[in-house]
Amino acid sequence: MVDCTAVIGSMTTAQKAQKALATAAIRANVVKLDSSVTKRGCAYGVEYDCIQEANVKAVLNASGICISRIVRGGGYM
Repeated sequence: MVDCTAVIGSMTTAQKAQKALATAAIRANVVKLDSSVTKRGCAYGVEYDCIQEANVKAVLNASGICISRIVRGGGYM
């Protein structure tokens, strides 16, 4: 399994994203991202199996949650 992380921003929004993905039966974990990954300081994201990337984008878009970028592999603290 290759992990991907959708960079979300705030912890609250990342938790909402995790809940939306769980409702769609997509396993995801909230992770704190290293500031070097985001280039804008502290941020949070949701980590998931990269094979689910299209589904994750669709679910979060339908939930009104913006993804700043997708990071493959590590990047979290």
